[in-house]
Amino acid sequence: HKSHAPCLGSHAMGAPKTKWSVEEEDALRAGVEKYGSGKWRFIQKDAYLSSVLHLRSNVDLKDKWRNLVASTTKPEGFKFRAQYVTPALLAKTKEVMEAAEKMKELDEAREAAEMRAKRAAVVAAQRGVRRAPENISL
Repeated sequence: HKSHAPCLGSHAMGAPKTKWSVEEEDALRAGVEKYGSGKWRFIQKDAYLSSVLHLRSNVDLKDKWRNLVASTTKPEGFKFRAQYVTPALLAKTKEVMEAAEKMKELDEAREAAEMRAKRAAVVAAQRGVRRAPENISL
């Protein structure tokens, strides 16, 4: 019979759960601001950020960012468990979130433009191959 006590235990890899420090949250915000949301491996490989976030997995970063973003939609006067969550900190998180969304939109637009250019090049090359025998003189 398993206990129904809350599990403060471990992640799948066996690492114990630890509360996020203010420094870790700041580093995560800085990483999302620099690399964008969803770029967790880039954030982990960043020289400075990795020194602060070395105990956190890419899934930890994703989950924490999701929770930070969710915190920005709480009603005014909401009581957070963490005492350091201030309106200024929430505003900074929201600002970084919006910038990351714009960055993602620009990345997607750039990738779409690159795909269109590649398709156009393939079509042009195919047309050139079909015409090649006409250009050959013997």
